[in-house]
Amino acid sequence: MMKTMKMNKYFSMAALGALALTFGSCENGTPEFDDYEGGTSVYFAHQNVERILVLGNDENRDNTKDNEHIINIVST
Repeated sequence: MMKTMKMNKYFSMAALGALALTFGSCENGTPEFDDYEGGTSVYFAHQNVERILVLGNDENRDNTKDNEHIINIVST
């Protein structure tokens, strides 16, 4: 009987300690990013729209492949 009471006491103290650590352990900080001035640039060779994906009914063009979700996106 006494052993069970000690175990319950230790278990409740451990649970209370774990709960206290849970609430006090995490904190969001301000994100810091490196400065990449002058070192990175992006060049897009073709800056025009090749094709517009249309789902549903379109009276101006045939979009059967769009509605079948046959899409091929290519990047260079």
